[in-house]
Parts: sequence; structure tokens; C-alpha cells
Amino acid sequence: MSDISQSQTNISVGLHDLERGLLSSLTTLPCCVFFCINVIMLFTLRSKSVFRETCRYILLYNLILADTLQMAVSQILYMMSICRITLPYPVCGILVMFANLTNEISPLTLVLMSLERYVAVCYPLRHATIITIRNTEVAIIMIWIFCSLNILIRVLLLLEFPFEELQSLQMKDFCSTFFMFLTPVSHEYDKAYTCFLFVSAFVGVTCSYIGVMLAARLASTDKASARKARNTLLLHLVQLGFSLSSTVNNALLLVISKTVSRRVLVVVQNVFYVFLIILPRCLSALIYGLRDQTIRPILVYNLCCQLKLTVVTGNAKDAEATVKSFIKIHLKLPEDTVKNIAFDRVHRLGGVRSPAGRPRPIVAKFGQFKQKEQVKSRGRELKGTDFSVNDQFPKEILERRKVLFPVRRNFIQRGSRAVISVDRLYVDGQLYRDPGTTPWLY
Repeated sequence: MSDISQSQTNISVGLHDLERGLLSSLTTLPCCVFFCINVIMLFTLRSKSVFRETCRYILLYNLILADTLQMAVSQILYMMSICRITLPYPVCGILVMFANLTNEISPLTLVLMSLERYVAVCYPLRHATIITIRNTEVAIIMIWIFCSLNILIRVLLLLEFPFEELQSLQMKDFCSTFFMFLTPVSHEYDKAYTCFLFVSAFVGVTCSYIGVMLAARLASTDKASARKARNTLLLHLVQLGFSLSSTVNNALLLVISKTVSRRVLVVVQNVFYVFLIILPRCLSALIYGLRDQTIRPILVYNLCCQLKLTVVTGNAKDAEATVKSFIKIHLKLPEDTVKNIAFDRVHRLGGVRSPAGRPRPIVAKFGQFKQKEQVKSRGRELKGTDFSVNDQFPKEILERRKVLFPVRRNFIQRGSRAVISVDRLYVDGQLYRDPGTTPWLY
């Protein structure tokens, strides 16, 4: 796409070395920071099995990977333009085509992430069968193949240019997508494909958003999940808008160049490069890293270079050892199974000092869902003891469950089969709904 590498080029030759060095430093520093954040986010998404085995995190990894590669190539082209380095046409073509490839991955991945949220809200019972790891990986591969075919078409269009008539393959200008439009057909194809790509992505994300909005009006839909999915899809639209903003970079610079001096234009060009091209590539890592409750603590831990206070580390290890000992002795799981259980974090609730004779509960976040369910299934071994194993819910959910427990008891006394799942009561397989008792379902 013609917009991605443009702000890296055409650096004013008239600038003094000091000014050029200052501009490049002010531009490169935030780029390096954003790049490091993305790399740490990629490491975080591969550090835990819960991320590697969850489809939406796999899609997020693909999105951030493409953004990171795009950021790296853009910065390379920018630094070469600052240093006034020209390249041969073949080398520039490889860099530009790779930049185009990674730039096209982002909007298509956003469409997949939107569809995943749509299925999770509108078809919750079929989500696990539709959105599988295998299907997700196949969809990602198809995206890369589709974008690679587009790059192949661009290369074939470039071959129509009579390179043999050139005295040298060395470029006279700095490497950028704009200077790789050697034929009018290439330029027209780029505009048509860019328009098709972003219009299709916009339609896909918008339709998913409308579907979730309509599903949220149904009484059987989880209102909290629908609200979160709606906010996520709005976020995808914003991300798509930022990706689209890079395509108008050239048009904005062209308009501004007619009203300001060249020295001012160079400054504006650098500002646009940071805020329209580089910053949007880092927003996915920042927004998801701070918004997702599962990613946030691990990302912050990695951003802090995995530094922890000695006291905290010791308490966490003691609590984890206590939990594993409890699972082995009281839940009677085999020792080999207990050794293989991985925790994301383990800690005790309450202050350091607890009332005399009252132990503080331990909260453990399992790294794998299957291991958590295996431990919970052994809860029958605690019958008649003072111990219990339960899921930890937010305060809002706990209040709802307190309301449902007496209702469940009444149904059981009548001979019905009543089961509470999170904040819902199912009686003989049917969802129990009552405006006075379960207002959160309306």
C-alpha cells in the first residue's frame, strides 16, 4: 500500500546534520519503545498455555506479530532515508512488498477477531465446536496466503516496467512504496485493492457489531458477555480506523505541502510518521494488555523485567506448595499429576494478620482449564471435612448466587433437579427466570 512507507522518505536535503539528528532521535525513540512493548506482548502471549490454547489469543498474537514486523520495516526505511541511503530496485522491492504484506494482515485479522466474538455471543453453545484451534490456525494461514497472492500480483505488474532501459538499477530516490509504482497500472491497482480491503473489513466488523447488538436484546443472552463483546467490537472499529488513517498520510502531506515551507513540512512529516503509522501498530498491545484481566498481570510482570519483591515471591511459593500438598493429600490425586499442575499465580486472601484460629483462603489461578476441572472433580473427597474447593467469582456474581441458593433448595425439596451455573439457575434443564428474583436476566 502506498501509504505505509511514504513518511519515511523525502527528508529535506537542506536540513543541517544537527537538525536531522534531532528529528531522527525524537522519532526513533518512541518507535523503539513501541517496538519493545510489542515484543514483550508477543513473549507474554507465548509464555502461558492458556494463551497458546485460546483462539482469541492466537488471533491477537497474529495481529501483533504483523504490526511488529510492519513497524520494524517502516523504521528501517525511515532510518535509510534519514541517512540518505539509496537502494537497488530489487532490494527496495523486497522491503516494500514485505511492508505491504504485513500491513494487509492487520485488517483481515481484525475481521476474524470480530467474527469470533460474534459467534461467542450469538452461538455460545456452538462456539467451542466452530471456533477451534485448528480452524483458527487454518483461517490465519488463509489470510497470509491471500495477502501473499496480492503481493505476487504486484510483483508481476512491476515486471512490466522496462528495467533493461535503465542505465543502472540503483534508485535515485529513497526507497518507498510511492517510488515503486513504476507503471500507472500498479498505482491504480494499489488504490483499488486498498479500497476493497478496508471496505470489506469495515463491513465485516460492522455486521458483527450489529449482530451482537441484536443478540443483546434477547432475554436468553448473557448481558455481561454481550456488553463486553460490543465494547470489543467497537475497539476493533477504532483499530481499523487507525489502520485506515495511514492510507491518508500521503494525501494530508500533499495538501499541507502547498501551504507551509519545506522545513515545516519535514517536521509535520515526522509527526505523522509517529502518530499515523507507528503508534497504531502499538495500540493493540497496549489496549489488550491493559484491558484483558488475564493478560494484564503477566504483561506488567514482563514489562517490569520479571522483578518481584523477595517477600512476595516467597509467599507465593509457600502458597503454591501448600495448594499442591493439599491436592495430593486431601484430594488424593497422584503425585505425578500434581507435579505437572501449572499455576499462573497463587496467593492468600486477607491481610497478613488474620483472626486467631482462622486460616486465610488461598486463591489459585490454573494455567490449564483441564487441570482446574480435574481438581474440582475431586471435591467429593472433601465431604465431611472443613475444607472446600470452589470457583472464585466477582462480588456481583456472589450476591446473585446468594439469591439463587434458597430458590434452588426449594426446587430440590419438591423433587426437581436444580443446578446453579455462575449466576444462573437451571431447573430440570430449563433456565429459571423471574423478574423479582433474577432481574439481571432482563
